[in-house]
Amino acid sequence: MEALSQHKVKSVLAIEMAFCGKKMELVHQSIQLTQQN
Repeated sequence: MEALSQHKVKSVLAIEMAFCGKKMELVHQSIQLTQQN
C-alpha cells in the first residue's frame, strides 16, 4: 500500500511538472510574440 501511494505521488508530480512546462512554453512564446511587434 505504501509503495502504491508513493507511485501515485510520483505520477501526480510528473503530471504537474509537464503541465508547468507547457505553461512556461506558452508564456515564453507569448513573450517572443510581444517582442516582435
